[in-house]
Amino acid sequence: MLSDNDLAFYAAVGPKMAALQANLFHDTTMAENAQRYRAMIESLDEFKHSPESPSVHALHEGVQITPEITADIAIPHGKGPFPVILHVHGNAFIGGDPASFRRTTLDFAHAGFVTVMPDYRLAPEHPFPAAFDDMIAAAEWLAQGIGEYRGDPGRMLITGNSSGAGLAFAVVRALREYTGHHAFRAVAGFDGHYDRAAEPKSWLQNAYLGAQVEKLLADPRVSPNVGLERHMLPPCLLTTGAGDFACPNTLDFAQTLTKTGVRYELHVFEGARHDAMRYPHLDVSRRILDTFFSFAREVLNTPAETEK
Repeated sequence: MLSDNDLAFYAAVGPKMAALQANLFHDTTMAENAQRYRAMIESLDEFKHSPESPSVHALHEGVQITPEITADIAIPHGKGPFPVILHVHGNAFIGGDPASFRRTTLDFAHAGFVTVMPDYRLAPEHPFPAAFDDMIAAAEWLAQGIGEYRGDPGRMLITGNSSGAGLAFAVVRALREYTGHHAFRAVAGFDGHYDRAAEPKSWLQNAYLGAQVEKLLADPRVSPNVGLERHMLPPCLLTTGAGDFACPNTLDFAQTLTKTGVRYELHVFEGARHDAMRYPHLDVSRRILDTFFSFAREVLNTPAETEK
């Protein structure tokens, strides 16, 4: 159940969010669509921050981790080495950057994890597979580069929210399936999109996938549940809100994990809407993050005392 605080927040903010999203799927030119979408998420960002930022030891902005991309890296308080989270931000592969996801980066680092938030290339200027390729490169960089930032390359987890959740699963699956790379001990998705073919058709898919959209919807780099086998994924965490429009996608993916025998946890938070974990004003946001931190500490063998 949502708390009174959460119900009041949604009552106040919900109409504003609905007004911003009202014309999201009104199709014009691709450039106009993208501009409108980016303006919408920028307006929503004001609800996803708070005056008091979580405390961390250091935040390094714009670190050049590959020739193509930079990342923000946040380091917890303490000596380390610390377990590592690589986070794939959401916003339909069209918007968002490390600055707009700053609160998530700081929340993860405050809890005791070196956190890497890459600034991967966005569509429609850089359609698929640009974002996928950038996140593969970021994952490979961690093995050699994260030690400089007090991270332990032997204790790493990859996460993502919304569209980024599906990409996080696609990345870890591809690394295991085609390269034998098993660096990530676990993968976690918040309010994810794991089967794009099961979702309503829209210009958002066209912007990301380009002219071959119908073919690519069934590509495991886009829909990681396609052709999934047990050995392709490490232990998984799925969280979603019962009030999230993407909730059915998460539940269907959980059924795929069950059929293939992948070890996973599924948590559905009653009343929570899409991206609830990103709203620090919500009590349910803390519950979602606490669930994630508990899972991460278990799979990474991280004692709770690392949190400061």
